[in-house]
Amino acid sequence: MDGDGIQEILIHNDTGGCGGFGLFTTYVLKVEENDIRILFENFSEFDTGFESRFLDGYQMEIKNKITGYTLVYDVKEQYGEYIDGSSKMPSGKIMLDPFYVFEPKDTDDDGISEILCKQYTSYIGHADYTGTACCVLKFNNQTQAFEVINAWYEPNTEE
Repeated sequence: MDGDGIQEILIHNDTGGCGGFGLFTTYVLKVEENDIRILFENFSEFDTGFESRFLDGYQMEIKNKITGYTLVYDVKEQYGEYIDGSSKMPSGKIMLDPFYVFEPKDTDDDGISEILCKQYTSYIGHADYTGTACCVLKFNNQTQAFEVINAWYEPNTEE
């Protein structure tokens, strides 16, 4: 993942959870001589850049502040119970869970693996699944950190 030709160790550990949503911890480790260095460690606080807000007219807006990605889609069928009849959506935003997918994948075909990440999103509680926030992390050798290089959102469009 860092381009040196030596494989890193990726750990994605389900540490519990309820309602079908797991709580995951994730690590990327690097073996250097007789030492192990942590390249990435996350217990859910890693900012993937996703922001959301409900718009009038039964719309939800999803943005990624890092990549500039934006999606606006209709949520009348999914959130009708929260709407007061005036097409005004409630205030607030969606919640992001820890990564439930955290897998190495060479997404840009440069011979170096990036990490494909997916997070469940919900509104009031996990029963209000809104969709999946997806992103790709790439290791930056200059900053010695993983950075979001691509992001998109897969909305739940089921009624």
